[in-house]
Amino acid sequence: MVDNTVSDSVLIDLSNLSGIVVGRNGKGGSGTCVKLEDGGIALLTSKHVVIECIRNTGRIGIAIPLKRVNLQTPRLIRMDSSQQGDAALVEFTNLPKDIPAVPFADWTNNNSRLAVGLPVVACGFPGALRKMERTKMIPQFAWLEDRISSIQGDIVISGIAEEIEDIPTNFRGMSGGGLFTFDGSFIGVLTGEQRNLKPSRGKLYSILPSGYEELYKPFSMPSDAPQDGYYAERRSVVLELLKPDNSAPTTTVGVLAELFWSKIEPNHKFGRIGRIINLEFIIPDTDTHFPINVESLFTWTEDTEEGRLKALEEEFKFLLLRIGWLLKDDQDILKLQVNSMV
Repeated sequence: MVDNTVSDSVLIDLSNLSGIVVGRNGKGGSGTCVKLEDGGIALLTSKHVVIECIRNTGRIGIAIPLKRVNLQTPRLIRMDSSQQGDAALVEFTNLPKDIPAVPFADWTNNNSRLAVGLPVVACGFPGALRKMERTKMIPQFAWLEDRISSIQGDIVISGIAEEIEDIPTNFRGMSGGGLFTFDGSFIGVLTGEQRNLKPSRGKLYSILPSGYEELYKPFSMPSDAPQDGYYAERRSVVLELLKPDNSAPTTTVGVLAELFWSKIEPNHKFGRIGRIINLEFIIPDTDTHFPINVESLFTWTEDTEEGRLKALEEEFKFLLLRIGWLLKDDQDILKLQVNSMV
């Protein structure tokens, strides 16, 4: 147990920063309002929360309940595409100007005070504390105080004291929420839990900003890439997906990618670089499509139309596996469009 508790003033501040991410069924996760580099505000949450909302219900909504910001369809989603990363940014369509948010410099840099034993507080809206009244959802803010027990690369592990009275059966719905110090400084994004590892202890996992750099560092060619100029093209591909357990109908997805290859040194290690930059899921029986910005990099060796297309498909398969989807086998590409980039 921790030696002291978070002050009421800090909890009020953290509750005003906290939001929810939900699908059509009211299930989903939490998030933290963060300031973007251009001055906008988004909800920083967990990647798996976003994906589960979209593929299970075909919908995703975001809100800041305690600031009276009602549920709205996001304007844009940006998702970490790495294997280990589990973070996403979901942008609001519109917001009042006075909404509090974690400054850009704070949610994009690891907290310099991190150490084993540091008291921390996890914040969010557990699913067990969300009441449904007809079509209206009434979430309740919750927090969990403990200490950092381990720091493993980009992952922070803090404790769960199982003997806490009235503790929810699980913290599903807290995923995507924020982990903070006792003075309210941002640490990272909650990504998962393990309960009852010992009779009175569990573990809570969070990812540090260094684990989701893709969300805030723009793409640029490596400094040692060829300097002679590149050919470039933008490709739009439409394919069909299956969920691994076949519990959902086949879904169509549009893929947008950019490919660059050196005019003089294509065999350089950075002579051929491609990146998937956008996914758009088209789910049956829904009228809303969700474009998701990603930055999934790949290379190829066979400098032909077939070689580039195969490399794009293979990267797309790997990207899908990271988010729990499979590419439908033996299918023809439903649509392919190639545009030169000037």
